[in-house]
Amino acid sequence: MKQLLVKLMIGGLSLWSAAAEVNPVLHASFDKDFRAAAGKDAVDGKHSMPITMETLSMLLHPGVKGKASKIGVQQVNGQLAGSLIHYTGKYINPKAGTIAFWLKPLNWDFKDRNYHLFIDAYGPKSKLIIYKYGDVNDLYFLFGTEGKSRVIAEAPAKDWKRGVFHHVAATWDKENIRLYLDGILQSTRKIPDHCRPNQFRTFAVGPRSLQAWIRQTGESLIDDLRIYDVPLTGAQVEKLYNSYGVKKLDKSKIPVKIFMMRMMISPDRKVLNFTFNMSRTTRKGTGFPVEMKVILNKKPVLTKMLNSDSTDYHYAFDLADFAEGDYQIQLHPVRETPQDVIENNMFRFMVGDAEPVIDHSVPDPWEPVELKNQKDRQVLIAKMQKTVFGKKVFPVQLYSQEIPMLRGDIDFFCDGQRFSHFSGRKLLEKYLDLQVVESRGENSRFELKSRCRFEFDGLMWFEVTLTPKGRQTVKNAKIEIPLRPEVSRLYNCFVKDYYSFRGPQAGVLTRSIKRNHYKSADLPVLWMGNEDRGLYYFSQDQSGRRLKNRDETIRLDPGKNGALFTINLIDYAAVLDKPVTWQFGLQVTPMRPFVRNRVLWRPEKNLGLWFPWTKIHNVPDAGFKHDNYHKMRFSWSRNGSIPLLHYFAGFSMSPEHPGYPQHAYDWSLTPPAVGTEVSPNNRQWCYVFICPNSVSYRNTYIRMIEKCIRELRLPYINFDNSWSQFCANERHGCGWRDEHGKLYPSANILGSRELAKGIYRVARKQYPFGLITRHISQIPEPPLIAFADCIRDGECFMLNVGKDDNYYKVFSPDFFRASFMGRPFGLPSIYIPQFGRSYTMHFPEKLKAFQDGTMPNKEKNLRHFVGYFLVHDSGLWPHWGVKLDKVWSIFDDAGVRNNSPFYGYWQKDNPVRKITPLSERVMVSSYQIPTGYLTVIMNDADNEAAVKLSLAAGGSDSAWKLTDAETGEKITGYTVSVPARDYKLVRIEK
Repeated sequence: MKQLLVKLMIGGLSLWSAAAEVNPVLHASFDKDFRAAAGKDAVDGKHSMPITMETLSMLLHPGVKGKASKIGVQQVNGQLAGSLIHYTGKYINPKAGTIAFWLKPLNWDFKDRNYHLFIDAYGPKSKLIIYKYGDVNDLYFLFGTEGKSRVIAEAPAKDWKRGVFHHVAATWDKENIRLYLDGILQSTRKIPDHCRPNQFRTFAVGPRSLQAWIRQTGESLIDDLRIYDVPLTGAQVEKLYNSYGVKKLDKSKIPVKIFMMRMMISPDRKVLNFTFNMSRTTRKGTGFPVEMKVILNKKPVLTKMLNSDSTDYHYAFDLADFAEGDYQIQLHPVRETPQDVIENNMFRFMVGDAEPVIDHSVPDPWEPVELKNQKDRQVLIAKMQKTVFGKKVFPVQLYSQEIPMLRGDIDFFCDGQRFSHFSGRKLLEKYLDLQVVESRGENSRFELKSRCRFEFDGLMWFEVTLTPKGRQTVKNAKIEIPLRPEVSRLYNCFVKDYYSFRGPQAGVLTRSIKRNHYKSADLPVLWMGNEDRGLYYFSQDQSGRRLKNRDETIRLDPGKNGALFTINLIDYAAVLDKPVTWQFGLQVTPMRPFVRNRVLWRPEKNLGLWFPWTKIHNVPDAGFKHDNYHKMRFSWSRNGSIPLLHYFAGFSMSPEHPGYPQHAYDWSLTPPAVGTEVSPNNRQWCYVFICPNSVSYRNTYIRMIEKCIRELRLPYINFDNSWSQFCANERHGCGWRDEHGKLYPSANILGSRELAKGIYRVARKQYPFGLITRHISQIPEPPLIAFADCIRDGECFMLNVGKDDNYYKVFSPDFFRASFMGRPFGLPSIYIPQFGRSYTMHFPEKLKAFQDGTMPNKEKNLRHFVGYFLVHDSGLWPHWGVKLDKVWSIFDDAGVRNNSPFYGYWQKDNPVRKITPLSERVMVSSYQIPTGYLTVIMNDADNEAAVKLSLAAGGSDSAWKLTDAETGEKITGYTVSVPARDYKLVRIEK
């Protein structure tokens, strides 16, 4: 290998020497009054009090250097009074700058529970605040726009005493904000792109007004305020601090740490830019020399001494000088004195592409795909589904197990005419896990060709091509799928209501459902079915369509003979002179046999979830596990007695993923811009968005996780963030254009599926009886969740739950059946409640009352929530205030086991039936137990319900005895009183 080229990127740094003089653009010394110097000009500071000789003597006190100004808010005779100073904001450069001042708490310290504002700058969608927050003991520096679009740097200040001055400096540039206390860097935070302010109109020294913040009483002194339009380096901040002669820094007691390491390829993909920060400078005010070793295959390929004039280091490596391999950068700061505490660090990156993953194996519980010829028909067979082709281009029947789904053929219509021509079918590809058949037909105007890729879990991916003979004008083209009535009672548009509920877009099919899949807010999908099975439609893009009425990209119409599903392709006069292709997918559900292991799915009792990656987020590499991994794993798994799910994530990964630096532009989900980081200042949770449609990413991830599962012996895995996303990154084939050339993002469903399938295969090969769970809230996509043993739902409706304290306005019987049961898809669902989480994130004023039990109707609201899941035999994750130990104990005592039959209130063969009331909001379901039934009566109405039961399980009603399973009290007769928004568990035994 030729010598690696290392270049210092001068343009990316502000490398002023420690001796360079940088003048402030605004300097308020407060020695005489509140005027500030801006070069040769004077800038008035508008004080909240009338300024006279008498008030000046009251407001100006001895400072570190000359006088200092009193600021803050006090209660005077029951009224708020304060010392606030306002300046024009034009001297604060939103792109880069520094604010420095001395601060002395007068009648408070950092252990109090009040808010204290020192700098409060604002403008149109712009904020810059330096403050103490409530009962937090840190000094905060907030920088951003509005709402949660801000970044905060914090520094510990709990040991600050009242009456003692300390120096504060806050800097910002195009990459980071930094906070210094007494000349030492305390915190560096990366600025996300959406958090950059635009313009500051004014800023206040102290709070902007007496009512701006709650509990903001307390007075302070501010001295020698300086504002710069450049970010001072660590050396310059230190020099500024030392210039006052207050105290000499003993830096030898401050550890020399390396942090904020990042590597990113340049847009031309030629240079790998490597950056990091140092916790402090040397006694001379310069950066510590850092010995850098680049290691490949345990051998050093480069040793280089890095130097910087500040705490920022930024270097570039020419990618052309790197051979393929897994590299490690070792960083060793060099001591200035023997007393310096040095902490080394390392960074990993890979060069080259992972070997392609080609795997046609069929994992358990499925079987290889078969193609059988039956007279004039060909049948593609999977374990749970069958697709029947006849003398038509499209299938003539779909089966869910042995249940037929269609009441007629799937047909293509062109200009109102059914395309009934058929000229043949051939097998194009044949593997254990999939087969591809191509069906063709032609008439005088067109050739119609449909390729169907049929996979072992029943997924069908269609590529439909219409080839005109010459120039043909088409006014209308569509595909119709007629469904039998018994398998088209419910629908689900798979709308994700993360923050707030937009109204039920799932439930009983009583009206026409129309969807605009040109819009990218919701995935281009639809499910139609019943409580046990259904048909799922999805597309990745709308390429090839010519639609004026885009609000009806697809349409689902109810009917007395069954529903009709329509895929609209053309709805205006379009001239076709070359082939046009449309693509979409169909999947019959359930995709896998339903195994209801009720005892296993008891989270935090019989099942654990653990976050082992305390170093970085979602990199499947044993090298990034917790330092105390084995001991912690043993403890979290109850000494190895329960399955412990290891946490991984879906469409996100750490920017420290070894393969990311080179492949960032190929792997990234866009938008946002390549390199955009979420939670950039929390190393464990910092991540970038990744698109699984990138084959290179899938190859890398699958090979890494295969090795990780083997090295750490991981039979149990959980994947977070598992749903498909929209992406317009054309580097890996995402994005599509309509007939007018407009670019739209496409859904990466097939890529996400391939990643999920690849992970499932490598996991099952090593641990055939392991477990994989996937967290996918409200949109249980069959192409993905087929490759899981359980789905973790929930984490939705947070604003509604936090505002209303309940799920009353969210849950309804049909909405729940179509959304949260899991059985129509073939795998259990465990729902994560949001009570405590919604208060923590959105309604903190309610959190204490919820935690200490003083919140009105808390238990009633929790029971309503739990009852909904019991009456649907669906799972719950006991968290955020919900507890299930008593319920599980009742189930165990009654004899409810893993495979105990369950009879839902919607089923005709329910042995315990409700006679009255007639309201659908009163539901009765039963679990069969050895002595009879454990019945759940759920009252979702606002009034108490007297529920009259009929026992159709054999024998006379008088042969049965009813007992309240929670209290043990006997129930007289067959009428059970259930409070409003509550449930009762009733044991019905002979």
